[in-house]
Amino acid sequence: MKEKINKYKNRLINKANVLIEEIQREKEEFKKKYPETHVNPEGYVLKENLATYCAEIEAIKSFKQMIENMDPESFSSVEEFKNRVLEELNKMYSNYTRLRAGLRIMIECVKSTFV
Repeated sequence: MKEKINKYKNRLINKANVLIEEIQREKEEFKKKYPETHVNPEGYVLKENLATYCAEIEAIKSFKQMIENMDPESFSSVEEFKNRVLEELNKMYSNYTRLRAGLRIMIECVKSTFV
């Protein structure tokens, strides 16, 4: 059972890493194209959007750290592990004041990831 939980855990960590990379690429692309579409190269819109990207990345990193800290030995089944992950994600989702899109993506990812 521990091996299945570890595989599931590693899949979730890998998906989190991919999501972080995607958000980082989008952030860099937005930053690069911003001067073409806005008059002020260091404007409020740029700063606000960059902060949003950073907040999303931090939310996913928090998820990833939570998963990494979970001990597969403390669960009797993959379903129990999955339910605990979803429970913790829902707590994070409810308590974060920053944007919640990244966490919602991870919640849906956990629900749909095959075991």
